Amino acid sequence: MKNFPKSRRKLSLTICLATVLFLGFTTSLSYGGEWKIGTISPLTGPGTFWGSTILHGVELAADDLNAKGGLLVGGEKYKVVVNPCDDKYSGKGGSDCANRLVFTEGVKYIYGSNASASVLAYQAITTPNKILTFCDGYSEEILSPEKSYTFQVYGIPLITARDEVPAFLKLFPQVKQIAFIGPNDASGWGTSKGYITEFKKHGITILSDDFYERTVKDFYPSLTKILAKKPDLIHTSASAPGTVPLIVKQARELGYKGLFLGIQGALAFPDEFTKAAGGPQNANGYMYVNVWDINSQDPKIKEFVGKYQKKYGKLTYVFNPPCFYDAVMVSAKAIEKLQTFDTTKVRDAVETMQHDGLSGPWKLRGKAEFGIAHQRDTASFIVKVENDKEVIVKQIK
Repeated sequence: MKNFPKSRRKLSLTICLATVLFLGFTTSLSYGGEWKIGTISPLTGPGTFWGSTILHGVELAADDLNAKGGLLVGGEKYKVVVNPCDDKYSGKGGSDCANRLVFTEGVKYIYGSNASASVLAYQAITTPNKILTFCDGYSEEILSPEKSYTFQVYGIPLITARDEVPAFLKLFPQVKQIAFIGPNDASGWGTSKGYITEFKKHGITILSDDFYERTVKDFYPSLTKILAKKPDLIHTSASAPGTVPLIVKQARELGYKGLFLGIQGALAFPDEFTKAAGGPQNANGYMYVNVWDINSQDPKIKEFVGKYQKKYGKLTYVFNPPCFYDAVMVSAKAIEKLQTFDTTKVRDAVETMQHDGLSGPWKLRGKAEFGIAHQRDTASFIVKVENDKEVIVKQIK
């Protein structure tokens, strides 16, 4: 070294130090294995927005877990690896995805889908193979003691409507007659049934309960019949974000002046919704329910929103990212607490797990309705569109 100029010696020492630090850093992040988790959700077709936000919530949870070194189980660090699968918002797609994830990828934990048909189809595979699943379908058939490896990350309308309908009617006592229009599938049937049941309990007259195929774009014939009955409110049931503004626009063009109400995930982005609905004169006032406040000053929500926007861009009140993020975190918490990936033991722990999530404390309900308390009881808000923005009308709980 004595024959090297001082600058060369300094550079060599710097390189050596950097190499040592790099090797030490990479060693600290070495993993003894992988925790493979799967997502089943629509990444193409009418439910693409819903499906992509499910995946985003799961991926952000994986990012956060891996940033702290992964899961520590049995003295080994396990990297969280996400395996996404597109169910195309169909029963066959859900079954195909489950077959691939379970039998080819070796996945024991699955998050999604929001399509009831997909969930009901894949349960024929996941349940007997003890695959732990966290989904968001709206069919009452999803939860039962025989399907004990399934958890619902957000409420089935049969239950959530009990919180939402009384709060809504208190805000809008002028609503006496309602017309429903929703997709002709398990999600639409379950959503409409749940809300109709609850509205009827409060003395509301249901004028119609119409269903359409998800490929339909022309709602003028159906809406003409609906408007002839003079509803105070049109409920868009489980209509997708690309469909809801079409219904709103066409109803307004036919002269409808009343209220609209939808479910969580009824729109993607308020500015895009407003444009597709034909402008603020049509879009303003559209209401739907959701599970969180993205403008909350809660540090964990602010951190999550910042990470989401940095990685994926725009974020709205859509419920999928926080609900599925929470589901992964609760699973991981149970695994580390028990020091096992055994899905039966983790399932039992998740039932009583204490966790402060993005959409409220981890609490489960549904024992009386389904025979098993596997439905997440989240926070709940009524939100409306107002001049390209989403505005909270009321926090229900």
